[in-house]
Amino acid sequence: MTQAPRNRLKQLLGSYHEFSDLSVINPTVIDTVSAYAQNLYAAVDQLPKSMATDDYVSAIDPYIGPIEREIASIKQWTQTTRKVAESSVLELTARQQSLK
Repeated sequence: MTQAPRNRLKQLLGSYHEFSDLSVINPTVIDTVSAYAQNLYAAVDQLPKSMATDDYVSAIDPYIGPIEREIASIKQWTQTTRKVAESSVLELTARQQSLK
C-alpha cells in the first residue's frame, strides 16, 4: 500500500475516533503485511531464474510463514469488524424504530 492511502486511513481514524466501528481498525497491520510482501519480493528477485521448483519453494518458504500469519490476523480483524458493524446497524435500527 502506498503512503497516501495509509495516511488517509490514519487521518480517518484520527478524525472519527469516537466511532467504535473504526476503533477495531489497526493500520499497522497493513504496514506489516506490506513489509513482509516486500521482503518476499526482494528474496524472489535475488533467486536464479532457472531454479528447480523444490529449491525455489525451499528458498521462499521462510518468507511465506509470516505472510500467512498476518493474513490469518487480517481475517480475524475482518470478522471482528463485520460483527461490530452488524451490531451498530442493529443498534441504529432499534433506535430508529423506538423513535417512531
